[in-house]
Amino acid sequence: MKYRLMTERERRERLVALMCCMDERDRVQKKTFTKWINQHLVKVRKHINDLYEDLRDGHNLISLLEVLSGDTLPRERGRMRFHRLQNVQIALDYLKRRQVRNSDWSNFTNIATHSLNYTPSA
Repeated sequence: MKYRLMTERERRERLVALMCCMDERDRVQKKTFTKWINQHLVKVRKHINDLYEDLRDGHNLISLLEVLSGDTLPRERGRMRFHRLQNVQIALDYLKRRQVRNSDWSNFTNIATHSLNYTPSA
């Protein structure tokens, strides 16, 4: 069998096709997770439209944990960045206390910003 190197154009086309598949997978996962969250938040008369935007202040994240656990969690009432970060930290600390399995909580970043990112450890 004879092999040949891909041309630059072929490489770009494959990269674009791969990125489209990844974008579609991310879109489906985001939609599915948003629907799952809303099925729980309806119990406290809350609703999210955008998974990333609507969880970033920590209020809906705390509400979700309260619905799932039956516990009441403290929360910051303000809307400044500091309050958002505190609310997200409250949620993460609660998950750690409850020993929710995640070997690398420290790798979650930007939860209180416009994006949710997870960087797995090597």
